[in-house]
Amino acid sequence: MKMMTTKFLINAEERNSLVAEELLQLSPYDDNRPFVLGLNARPLAALFDAAICGSRVYELMKISRPADLFHYLYLDFVDIDPSILRHVQNFFGPRARFDVMPFLGGMKFLEFDRCFSSNDDGPALFCRCWLEHRESDFWDLKLLALLDLTKRVQHRLRLVDDLLLKNEISLIDDHKHRRDFLVKVERISERENTISLTTSLPLDLYQTIVSLVKENKVNSVSCPLTDYALWRFLVEEQMRRAQSLGQEPSNALFLSGCGGGTDWGTADWGGDVHVLDEGVFSSELFIKPDWHNFRREFAGIGGSLHQASYTSALHYMLTKEDFGELECAIRTEIGDWILYENKVRLVFSSSP
Repeated sequence: MKMMTTKFLINAEERNSLVAEELLQLSPYDDNRPFVLGLNARPLAALFDAAICGSRVYELMKISRPADLFHYLYLDFVDIDPSILRHVQNFFGPRARFDVMPFLGGMKFLEFDRCFSSNDDGPALFCRCWLEHRESDFWDLKLLALLDLTKRVQHRLRLVDDLLLKNEISLIDDHKHRRDFLVKVERISERENTISLTTSLPLDLYQTIVSLVKENKVNSVSCPLTDYALWRFLVEEQMRRAQSLGQEPSNALFLSGCGGGTDWGTADWGGDVHVLDEGVFSSELFIKPDWHNFRREFAGIGGSLHQASYTSALHYMLTKEDFGELECAIRTEIGDWILYENKVRLVFSSSP
């Protein structure tokens, strides 16, 4: 899978402009009661980092208004009077214990901003300070600068040579993306990106799965693993086959997960992944969940892996559990995993 790094989307200077803290000294206010905040756009940097990995692409491409950027601002409490903190705490209700509240050292901008209203009767001085600052040109200029950078990033993302990215952006441009039919654009304001194209799986296991799929040895995969990089690869291969064969994605390569642990937004990419809350789909490549039963006595002479695993279509089985040598299958150690391959190749359709 070809994918540019985040340096392609933003350079070091641009990244620093997002993560560096800009001090806001709100005044006039009592010198003995400080009101100093640190403003940054770390959530926007996190969005850019996620998008280059193929995640949250719709969210990024749908930023079009300056006000959209409010979702990606964060305020650190640099030096702030306890009376202000109490005001914020009271806004969230008496049951909110301050010592465990998530904004102990700072807050998402929109959460902080909604604590202050001009409709309050006789608002405290610190409330007036905040509201007056919010009316200043500072915020318009800040949002316009962030929007300008975001538009450049959107353009750069379009230039990335990645099948799934191009497919998703095409769906967005044609107003056919599944999120186009939701009432609101989901906006995530977290300061860190947790998505990575580096697999969390043992490398030999990851490479084995990739090899079996890329070499067209299987037409269906049942996978309980929740590794983002693996699912990105599987859906990319599904889309590649679909385009090459002129078929629907699930007919070109049937993909299934289980237990709801594969919700990486694969439908956003244009893929078709079947997920069961309970049980598994039969597939030629079956990555066995720990809880799935396997009866070794059905894997002897005249038996098969699919009979022993109670599935109707199975040629390869990857499992953490070592069942030893089986008469019906070839056994290969893949690190801490075992790959079993039926000695007799059975023919299955691409979808169970």
